[in-house]
This record gives sequence, structure tokens and C-alpha cells, in this order.
Amino acid sequence: MQTKTEHLKKPPAANHTGKAALGFLNATKTYGDGPPALDNVSFDLKPGQFTVLLGPSGSGKSTLLRAAVGLVGLSAGEIRVQGRSIAASGRQARQCIGMVHQDGSLSDRLTAAQNVLSAMAPSMGWLRTLFQAYPAPLQRKACRLLARVGLTEDQANRRVRELSGGQRQRVGIARALMNDPDLILADEPVASLDPATARSVMTLLRETAREYGATVLCSLHQIDLACDFADRIIGLRAGKLVFDGEGADLTPRALAGLFDQTSTSRPFDVVSP
Repeated sequence: MQTKTEHLKKPPAANHTGKAALGFLNATKTYGDGPPALDNVSFDLKPGQFTVLLGPSGSGKSTLLRAAVGLVGLSAGEIRVQGRSIAASGRQARQCIGMVHQDGSLSDRLTAAQNVLSAMAPSMGWLRTLFQAYPAPLQRKACRLLARVGLTEDQANRRVRELSGGQRQRVGIARALMNDPDLILADEPVASLDPATARSVMTLLRETAREYGATVLCSLHQIDLACDFADRIIGLRAGKLVFDGEGADLTPRALAGLFDQTSTSRPFDVVSP
């Protein structure tokens, strides 16, 4: 499938209803007899908010995001997307979610454009998906999105194994936008990138989300990026919500309580925005 890039027409802003874009109520996840991966986590995201999940490895960030998109079931508690329970609504509630993965989760044998189009596979017949026979309007949309995230026509038609890490993440962002999501979940999207490329990708994610009126929940472990890009920061440690505030609220004591595994000081109080 040869594709030609076009200019992206700015879509209308999402139609927010006043309900929380995403809500966690006493979300708990345990595996066997081990300590909980999520321990009674509760918070809501306002529509249009760019929120960063901040915390060290093993703090529960990825588990929380995977639960939000239905890839992991909770042991207790509830997750709601625009007021609809993920558990009760299933696929219907997840249709408004776009996902950006740490490794891109792209197929190396497909081109960048084909990977973006794969976001629509669940709504297409298996035969169309097998032969990459996507309707022309979807092909044009995929190309507009790839142009928006900064890829050339030549790059759009390359297999993704030929692209750099930063370019692959741009493909991942374009794919997440393919179904016009109201909510974007990004799981450590810049973990494997150099600092300059990471900042460029984060800027792109924030800008495109604002253009689409999408709410973003993005996990990071880089403190500087969290402070620079987030409207709000949710701090997790050992599966517990231990911080809720803005970057300016991340005092040295707060950071020590979040990242210093050897700290014997009392955990800091949760700061509400």
C-alpha cells in the first residue's frame, strides 16, 4: 500500500460532558500472595487535563494504565471512562481510548502507515485487515496524522524497523490518534529515547492532545519532564497514591518520599491540587 501524505485538518475539540474523563475508585490489584501492585488508588481526571503518573520502577504505573485500558483486571475497586464502568461496558468504554506504548508495540513487517491503520483493525473485517485493504478515507487520515507528527511521505511508507526510536514513537502517537480518542494513555513513551528526542516527543504528545481536546494520562520516571509538561502529577510508590499536585509542589521531601527507597522518614502527606 503506497500512501501519500497530506496536510492534517484540525479536528473539532472533544465534546466533554462534564463527567470525569477517567476515574479510579479504590483500584486494587494483587498477584497471588505478593504485595499489591495497586493499593486502594482513587482519583479522577478532568477532561482535557495532561496528567503524569510519576514514580520509580515497580510503583504500579504500568499496572494502572493497563487496567484502565482493560488489559488487566482489578482485584477490587472500579475504573470509569466518561462515567462508564470499564468492567461493565468493556469494549464500548474502551473505544474512546488511544494507547501509546513504551516500545511503540509496532509491527516491524508493516510500514508506518500500515501500523497507524492497524488501530482500526477491530472495527474492520478480518479479510480487509489481512490484506491491508483499508478504505481510502482511512488511508488518507493515517497519512494526514503521520504528516502531523512530522514524518515525511518516504518515512510513512518505510517499514518501521527502518525508523529511529523517536520516529517510531511518532508513529505510535499517530496510531493513538487514529480513532479520534477522548483519552490517551501513554506508558513510558520516552523511556528509551535520548533527552532531546524525549522532549520533542513529549511536546508533540501534548500539542496533538490539545488539538484533539483529548485527556492524557502519561507515565514517566523523569522528574524534569513531569514538571515541564504536566498540568497535574500523580505520584505512585509501592502501589499507593502518595502525591497529587502540580510540579511546583514537588519539594525535596516529596521527591525523597517518592523515589528514595532507603528513606526512613515518614511518608509525606498527599497534596491535593
